Amino acid sequence: MTEITYEGKKYRFSTWSLVLFPIGTIIGYFAIYYITEAFGVWIHWFVAEQTAWLLRLFGVGVNVVPVSTFPIPSPLYEGRLVWWQFEVLIKPPGITPYLSTISFTHDCSGFQAIAMFLALILFIPHSQDMNANRGIWRRKTLSIVVSTLLFHVVNVLRMVIQLSLYAGGANWDDIHYSISAASSIIAVLIIVLMNRWVPEFILSIMVIGKRIGTFFKGLKKNRLPVEHQLPDEKSTDFSPENNTSENSLDLK
Repeated sequence: MTEITYEGKKYRFSTWSLVLFPIGTIIGYFAIYYITEAFGVWIHWFVAEQTAWLLRLFGVGVNVVPVSTFPIPSPLYEGRLVWWQFEVLIKPPGITPYLSTISFTHDCSGFQAIAMFLALILFIPHSQDMNANRGIWRRKTLSIVVSTLLFHVVNVLRMVIQLSLYAGGANWDDIHYSISAASSIIAVLIIVLMNRWVPEFILSIMVIGKRIGTFFKGLKKNRLPVEHQLPDEKSTDFSPENNTSENSLDLK
């Protein structure tokens, strides 16, 4: 079993927890995403109203209105439902102002990113060492709360910027995709925070990578003739004072 020493604590993960990590994250993501979509009529209204309130503070004419048929299939995402729309007063330079509508789908709520990180955090493997495992659920809960709030705030600000530019006459497709891609950088900040509070996230990925590498090295060794076989793997413990373990890494 591979062991990693990090900040004076020893992290050992069971094979079962390492296998469950990616599988559980994928299944958990879809489960959380579609369960929250079932309550979309309320979630979407909550997020859309916050966005519209901020826009009105800056003098942008926008309202959240129900769709004419309740609900209707989204014209943007086949099979998705739209309960609410932004009714935006467009004021392009030199042209008479006019009203335009932007449909609000589940992806606009930010729950796509929230569901991914929620599932990811829930299925992060726990160390089998009791000292390293101390407070794991408290640390996971903190990560979930902070990441959810960050994604929500950034998502609302993203829509505020997009709709303000749209109200000024900008092309919706140009601002929608470019600003959405730029706002995804918040995921990097979340990963940094997760490594601070739940280092098991990065450490378990390192262990998975090491085991996969060892597996393929074994395959290569078994395929070589006896006289060309690779030597046995030596210690991978980078700690000068503790290099006796065959599969130990010491990260300072």
